[in-house]
Amino acid sequence: MFVVAATMVLVLGIGMTSLGGRPYWLKVADLVLGNENTVTVDTEGEDRILTTDVSEKEAYEQIKEELGIEPVQLQYMPAGMEFDKCIVEKELGTATLYYTYKRKVIQYEMYMQHTNGSYSISQEDNYKNSYQLWGGEVLINIKELETINSKEKEFFAIFKHQNAMYRVIGIIEKEEFEKILKNLYFF
Repeated sequence: MFVVAATMVLVLGIGMTSLGGRPYWLKVADLVLGNENTVTVDTEGEDRILTTDVSEKEAYEQIKEELGIEPVQLQYMPAGMEFDKCIVEKELGTATLYYTYKRKVIQYEMYMQHTNGSYSISQEDNYKNSYQLWGGEVLINIKELETINSKEKEFFAIFKHQNAMYRVIGIIEKEEFEKILKNLYFF
């Protein structure tokens, strides 16, 4: 037992000087000790925070604190759609909430608008249709795509509110996707 403890101290001592400081070791301690609420800190990008095992409400609060915006919230989710995690990148002014629905990922992204910034989209799926609909207070642009391999319908929506751009992306039924967008909650 003493040999194991001594080896651990030696490994930690060497690792701490080469791998990072206190945030990294707090993460390691949480993982080793089995802490259920884990905030993972990326030591290479100090302003990137990945939050797991928290509620969707806590994620929205974190976005408000980190980005200084009152985020537009998803009010409606179809049966089976569940919040998974949130990534906030303060330095980039972005936040992404991840949801699972029928074994697929739905992304809800928020980008702070910067006058000198731009955003591009790489698209490998087949374009099918584009249209607009009103979601609460905003006009939402929607693109319907078809995945190349599985021929599933994927939807991409983008809208602007106050000083942020929002995107919702996912493989989901058209009716459910539109219902999510028509039930956005604005503060």
